[in-house]
Amino acid sequence: MKFLLKRGFSATTFKSESFGVYVSDVLNITSDFMVMLSLRIDKYSTKGNYDLSKSTYSGAYEQVSLSPKLGLVYQPVKDKVSLFANYMNGFVNLGPVNQPDNTVLVLNPQYANQWELGVKFDVVKNKLAGSISFYDISVKNSTRIDVIGGKNFTVQDGTQRSKGYELELIANPVKGFNIIAGYANNENKYTKASTTLENKYVTASPKHIGNLWVSYTILDGVLDGVGLGVGGNYIGESWFESTNSFVLPSYTLLNASVFYDRPKYRITLKGNNLLNEYNWNPTGTPQKPINFLASVAYKF
Repeated sequence: MKFLLKRGFSATTFKSESFGVYVSDVLNITSDFMVMLSLRIDKYSTKGNYDLSKSTYSGAYEQVSLSPKLGLVYQPVKDKVSLFANYMNGFVNLGPVNQPDNTVLVLNPQYANQWELGVKFDVVKNKLAGSISFYDISVKNSTRIDVIGGKNFTVQDGTQRSKGYELELIANPVKGFNIIAGYANNENKYTKASTTLENKYVTASPKHIGNLWVSYTILDGVLDGVGLGVGGNYIGESWFESTNSFVLPSYTLLNASVFYDRPKYRITLKGNNLLNEYNWNPTGTPQKPINFLASVAYKF
């Protein structure tokens, strides 16, 4: 990629190159136990800025990043219950930083490491399915500002941790009747950061989120294809700004829909926020009051 910057009568260009290799394989240890091994190697390099007037480069650097992945799946009950665990690693390349004392800090890539384990199930003749999973995500090599001698120096020892669990349930107790439910619990904090952020919760990260949707469709007779759905979403409290002094309140939205579903088309009337509750999303944007939508979808 190239950028052109003009300042008066001088100009500079910037050029970088990225090269990556990804290798992955799934090993069937037994018919019930599988292992996935993956590794990605990336090399990022740049000569930095090229000054057209001086015909010289400045700010050259390169980084090599390794990103491994590991996955394990074991089925104690064939095609019904699966136990899983995985490890994933991701990264972001960070360029050098000019310090107030005119030195240059060469940064390492920022890494995120995720561990997850859980169970998935599909039982009762495919009438009940779901999953339960626990996860832990840690971020290291984040940059932060440290005031030294009255000047703002960049240091690369910042860390962040997100941990929690998720539940999902899909049920079809009788023909035409469907239930989808979910819940997520998350704690997302800065574990090492500037004094104003350390041990503070990350903004736009509610600790509790839940959803429920129940629908029924008539599958025969004169009303074949007519259906009704009702459900809602719950969003817990979340911090609006990084110092955790202003919180966005929790809210619950009730929604419903009536539809007519045929092989070639579907007509739907949906009502959102039927309780007309005032609410803001985790970024502080006000959301719509009670509203209704009508739609027609054609199937090809």
